[in-house]
Amino acid sequence: MDFFREEYQRNDSSGKYEKISTGVPFDYLPAELWTEEAKDEVTRRFSNGTVITGRIRGGKRLFFTGLRNTPFADYLHGNDYDKSEVCFRFWKSDTRLTVFYFRKIRVYPAHVAAFYSQFLTQLHQQPAAAV
Repeated sequence: MDFFREEYQRNDSSGKYEKISTGVPFDYLPAELWTEEAKDEVTRRFSNGTVITGRIRGGKRLFFTGLRNTPFADYLHGNDYDKSEVCFRFWKSDTRLTVFYFRKIRVYPAHVAAFYSQFLTQLHQQPAAAV
């Protein structure tokens, strides 16, 4: 599977995750991400009640997705305004966030669990540094 991977570190004073690696162009993943409670009913219905988002420019969020569970603990997924699949690993320490961005890949809802199960199984079979 073709994807970009980015690492973020949590800034304790701002509460935001700041990008520490530079493998993904800004068009896909912004320099800062943060989580917040879903504010509208539609987003709450199609997520676990939490969203991950980036800054707002010209009245529009540059990145936004509701978070949903995957078959693996600590991993959640979303779809960045229905453009691409995105997988998030929130580390138990709550200071790191790893983002896997599947550019222009959309998975039919009935196949999402199988998609992430296959991806995360393959990911965990790689050497520890890749996970």
